[in-house]
Amino acid sequence: MKNDMLLLPVWIGISCILTIAYTIENWVTSNLRSDHRQLNLYEVAVFGVAPVGMASFVTMCLGLMELFLLRTKE
Repeated sequence: MKNDMLLLPVWIGISCILTIAYTIENWVTSNLRSDHRQLNLYEVAVFGVAPVGMASFVTMCLGLMELFLLRTKE
């Protein structure tokens, strides 16, 4: 197995770990002055999930383009 084959799973893993870390950070720093912490789902969706979705879409488009270019070479 070539090293290029592992780049996509590693990229997906890194983006998921960073999204989870952002969600935890958002919860921890939500209300530092009070004991009641709540998760702001809007901020998590806009600043955490949306960039991962966009990155996934770009990665999918690049993968499809690479497949198309490999098939047209033959």
